[in-house]
Amino acid sequence: MSRRAALVACVTGLLLVGAVLRVWSFEWNDRVQGDIGLFALAAREFADSGQMKYPIKYEFSDGADYCSPRSVVSQHPPLFPWAAGLLARVTPGDDTFFWLKILSELGAILLLGWLALRALRAPGAGTLVPLGLVVLSPALVDFSANGSPYVWSGLLLLLAASLIGRVPRGRIGDYVLAGALSGLGPQLHPALYAVPAGFLLAGAAQWRRVPLVAFGAFLAAGASVAAPWLLWNWKHFGTPLYSYSPHVLWTNLGLAREGIYGDVVSWRWADVGWVGPLATAARTVVESAVEMVQGLWLDAGPGGLLLAVAGALALMRVEGPRFIYRLLPLSLYLALVLPVLYRDRFVVPLLPVFYQAAGIGFAMLAVRSRALASLLVALVVAWMSAGYFESPPTRYYRDDAPHRAAYMAMLPVARDFALLPPGTTLGASGTLDGGIAAAYYHRNLLVRGRSHGPPLESEPGDVLRKLRRDFGVRYVWADQFTVEQLEDVFPDARRVLDNGAFVVLKLPGGQVGVCDRAVVGEARS
Repeated sequence: MSRRAALVACVTGLLLVGAVLRVWSFEWNDRVQGDIGLFALAAREFADSGQMKYPIKYEFSDGADYCSPRSVVSQHPPLFPWAAGLLARVTPGDDTFFWLKILSELGAILLLGWLALRALRAPGAGTLVPLGLVVLSPALVDFSANGSPYVWSGLLLLLAASLIGRVPRGRIGDYVLAGALSGLGPQLHPALYAVPAGFLLAGAAQWRRVPLVAFGAFLAAGASVAAPWLLWNWKHFGTPLYSYSPHVLWTNLGLAREGIYGDVVSWRWADVGWVGPLATAARTVVESAVEMVQGLWLDAGPGGLLLAVAGALALMRVEGPRFIYRLLPLSLYLALVLPVLYRDRFVVPLLPVFYQAAGIGFAMLAVRSRALASLLVALVVAWMSAGYFESPPTRYYRDDAPHRAAYMAMLPVARDFALLPPGTTLGASGTLDGGIAAAYYHRNLLVRGRSHGPPLESEPGDVLRKLRRDFGVRYVWADQFTVEQLEDVFPDARRVLDNGAFVVLKLPGGQVGVCDRAVVGEARS
């Protein structure tokens, strides 16, 4: 067998293994987790009504219509749920989670395809090893079918790290692709503002050497891809760039607080100075960085970390200043996510670049000791393989078994809840996103109250009672940790569903608030 035939056979075999693992991932990803609940609900709302909204009251800000029980999609960019909603709109059924998983799989296929083409065009261990590690990576396998855009984020960061090294020597096509990636990135995840920012910084640092026509091609491609999103933002929020996501950061740092302001529940900047928030931010960044390394360790083990460090050092030595440019998208991505409370999923977009560095590390080490390099790869493969013996073998949360147990306990309550008469629900549970996951299984309107729910900072009862009155709330979604506190806030409530883990409280009607008429009208429509 010729070397070319052997290479093709090896790449084909790896792709087959990758396909099997990703089909398996499609089977075990059977839960609407975390933010995926918002994606799935927004997609279903688009499939039903043609509007990109959450079928819940989610955003509490002066820019949102307070009395609307449905919020315009703002916590995340709308592209991913819009695509799933469009697919659901033209097909029978309303399982938008299924279409979100299909979209994740598409991103996984494109990632594997790009790495496979690179291995065929530039044969060698430096390209085969990254393909093999991406094929086997437990996190990338899990996220390839869990309904989130994080594998897409990894593909974009990988392409950006590759393209940015060509500035300013690239062809016009490279600048067009860079512009398209820059326009697409922020539409998938707010942290992917790192992609356009990285290209712009790299171009600014070398502006004398960047051809004007190339810069124009970059801007034209980026503007063309981003234009529909920018116009959508302008229409709904009055600004081309908008996201409710930073609100999480401001509240975590203590810079903002939600509460009652006049006749509405909204948020305001807190007059706390900067010393405390800066100290909190510094501590959060350090803790998040440590957990980020732990996330890489969880996926690749000590062998993967050693190979990636060796590859980074080799690139630094060979490329010199160009290496700094390659790091820009990754560095900016970390700068955007590390100040936020760490989430296990934040590490996933780093993995494709991480494994590309590991491949380079293998190639460099193999020159001196092929046995050592091969041993490290074998350790990574063994480490990754052991991850598939976990039940379930997921990586959305580091310890996913308790989340799965809670989700399975939630399902029967949510399905029984769907049989009750319609009525607005206040989601004040402390777990499973305060009832957002449960909302996927019933059509009752839900008012997010989790951030106002126990444990609360100040006058929690007043906020929750106001939400009840303003939105004509008839039910409260609680859990075993919050139900007694909520019964203190609503002493007239009675338990209508209770399985020991999740509880639904029913509130007597009769109170009419400033939003009650609008809510009732929209609920009936």
